[in-house]
Amino acid sequence: MDKQGVIQFLKSRVGLFKDFDVGRIEELAQGSRITTFEAGEAAIAFGEEVRFLGVLLDGEAEASITDDAGDRHVLARLGPSEVFGEMELMTGNKSVADIIGVTRCTALFIPIGLFYTHIATNLASIGCLSRIIME
Repeated sequence: MDKQGVIQFLKSRVGLFKDFDVGRIEELAQGSRITTFEAGEAAIAFGEEVRFLGVLLDGEAEASITDDAGDRHVLARLGPSEVFGEMELMTGNKSVADIIGVTRCTALFIPIGLFYTHIATNLASIGCLSRIIME
């Protein structure tokens, strides 16, 4: 997906950005990185410092934890238009779960600086992120 496709995707499919004007979304897209991660590969690992907000553009991923016995427990399944890393960015804590690809995934990684200047300063976005975290 090219940057224009990402801009359209964010505006039309990601609730977090529904109140953003196109100019602000363009700034986010231009300053962010599109990346892929494979099935079984972690985009975020437990205990890692998270430096971006992830937006899944394509594929499926799981948020999971591994218990002391080594068993993995799925907390949530993520699909296109869902975000990850929001809890860590909002709290400043390290990752409490792994985000692992179930299929090959394409994601937009919005760096922490853009998150704080463009998303965390928007009241509607804060409300949306709060709902996501509560769920």
